[in-house]
Formats: sequence, structure tokens, C-alpha cells
Amino acid sequence: MPLYANVANQPTLGKTLTIETVEYRAIRFSLSKPTREIRRNDNQGDRAEYEIHPEPITGTASLQLATTSTAEPARGATFTEDTVLYVITDVSPASPQGEHATVDISFTAADAP
Repeated sequence: MPLYANVANQPTLGKTLTIETVEYRAIRFSLSKPTREIRRNDNQGDRAEYEIHPEPITGTASLQLATTSTAEPARGATFTEDTVLYVITDVSPASPQGEHATVDISFTAADAP
């Protein structure tokens, strides 16, 4: 497996994601765990109930491909991070960066509530 590198040819920090058996270096990785609040008032307008419901976990990542010929991840491809299975929902076209390329992805948890 080739060494991932940044523009200064120094090893790039980040996490490695394995998507459908191909390894990618996530140079940016962000998760969003939103919640939805439900408030119910009684007939006098006072708060009677309050609930918080989790929304689906979503995220984005910028992936560095090992080489410009490394396959881009496909929509619908899956990967696991911290025991959560994610499904890729969007993939941007690859952007060449010298002998490497980067691609941005969006994803959502497969077992979303």
C-alpha cells in the first residue's frame, strides 16, 4: 500500500477508512448527531411533556486516494467506524493533487432511527 502524503511529501495525519475493501486516508472526518425536541403543553399552556429523539447520524469526509488510479468509493458503499455501519450517500468527483487525488463523501448511519 503506498504511503499517503500531503503536498510537502510528509505523512498525512488522519484516520484510515476501509470502504468495500479499499483503504482511504480520511484527511477530514466530521459526524453530526442531531436530535429533535418535542414539547407538549397542557391546556393551560404549561409544559407537560418534553422528549428528545435522536435523528440519523450523518457525516462528511475528505478522502485521500492512494494514487490517482485508486477507485473512488461509490454511492451505497458501506464502512464501519466506531462500531457504527455507515452508507455513502454522495460522492464528489475526484480532485487530482499531484500523484494523489482527493474525493469528498457524505454518509449516514445504516441503522438510523
